[in-house]
Amino acid sequence: MATTNFRIDGRSLLWSFCLVLVLVSMAVHQLRYSMYLIPFAALLAVVSTLRIKIPTPTLPFLAYAIAGAITVPLGGELGFKDCYFVFSGIALSLAFTNPIRFSWIKYLLPVAFIASIVGAITLRGWHGLEFDLLDSSSSIESTGSFVCGLFAVVALARSRWILFLIATLASLLLLKRAALLGIAVCIPFALLPDRKAKQLLSSPVMVLVNLVAVAFAVKYAIGDLDSVITALTGKSANEIGLGRQLLQSEAANSIVGNAHYILYGNGVGTAYATFLGKFGQGDANMHSDALKMIYELGLVFFLTFIWLGYRARTLEAKMLFLYSNLIFYFDNTIIYSFYLFFLLSMQMLDQDDRELKQGSHAPCSQ
Repeated sequence: MATTNFRIDGRSLLWSFCLVLVLVSMAVHQLRYSMYLIPFAALLAVVSTLRIKIPTPTLPFLAYAIAGAITVPLGGELGFKDCYFVFSGIALSLAFTNPIRFSWIKYLLPVAFIASIVGAITLRGWHGLEFDLLDSSSSIESTGSFVCGLFAVVALARSRWILFLIATLASLLLLKRAALLGIAVCIPFALLPDRKAKQLLSSPVMVLVNLVAVAFAVKYAIGDLDSVITALTGKSANEIGLGRQLLQSEAANSIVGNAHYILYGNGVGTAYATFLGKFGQGDANMHSDALKMIYELGLVFFLTFIWLGYRARTLEAKMLFLYSNLIFYFDNTIIYSFYLFFLLSMQMLDQDDRELKQGSHAPCSQ
C-alpha cells in the first residue's frame, strides 16, 4: 500500500509541475515556451515506470502527431513545430494515469482565469478596460477562454450549475466567441438522457455531422455564402468572420479544385506556405483546424480524427470533444499545448476512481 501511495503522490507532483509550466506559459508571453518542457517530464515518468499508456482521449491527437512526424519532410520546420506542439499537450497523458479530480476544478478555474488575464496584459499591454461582445473586442481577450469553457462543459455534464455559470462567465470575459458557442452546443446533450446523448455523439453520427460542417466551412471560405450572410447580417462574410474568410480562401479553393485532398494532403505545416505567398506571413494561421487538417492531411484523415475523438466512453468526455470539435472550425487550438493539456485532464477526471471500480481489469480510458 505504501508503494501505491508513493506512486500516486509522485504522479500528482509531476502533474502539478507540468501545470505550473502551462500556467507560466499562459501568463507570461516571454516565457510561453515553458510548456514545451512537458515531454521531458513525461519521459522521466516513463523511464521510472517503464510503461507507456494510450488512453482513448489521446488517440486523435496522437494520430495527428504521428502523421505530422511522417510528413515532416514535406512541412519542414513549421511542420515539426506543429507536431511537437501537439505532442507537448498529450505527452503527460501517455506517461501515467491522470491524478486530477473534479474537486480540483474550483481551484484550477480561478488560477487559469487569472493566468489568462495576466497573459493578455503581458502580450498587449494595458490600455484601459474594454469589452464589446458583438465586435469581439476585449482588453483581456485570451485563448484562456477556451480553457474556461472546458471547465464549464465539465460542470454542465455533472449538473454543477453554479460552477457552470462561473466558468461560462470567465470564458465570456476572456471573450472567444467560439468558446461560448461550444458551451451552448453542449447544453442540449447535458439535458438529454445519457443513453440518447451518447448515441447522438457516437463516431458514425458525428462523422456525418462533420462532413456537412466541412461543406459549409468550404462554401463560406470560397464565397458561396456571401449573399446569404450579407442579407441576414448586413455585414460581409469576411467581416462576420473577423477576417477568417480571407485567411481560409486560398486553402479552401485548393481543396475544391483538387480531388487528392479527399485521400491525402500536402503534409503538416504546408498550410503556412499559403500565408507566406499571399500575405507575407509564414507563421500565420487560417483559424480553422478543420480546413487546415484537410489541406495538410486530407479529408479521410480528418474524419478518422473525428471518429477517434468520439470513441470516448463517458458522456462527459464526449461532450468535451464536441466542444473542441466546434472550436476546430473557428480557431487553431490543436497546436495550443496548454489547451490539449487541460482538455485531456478534463476528459480523464477521477480516472483513479474508475480504475479501482474496474478491479483486476486492465486500465482503460473513457
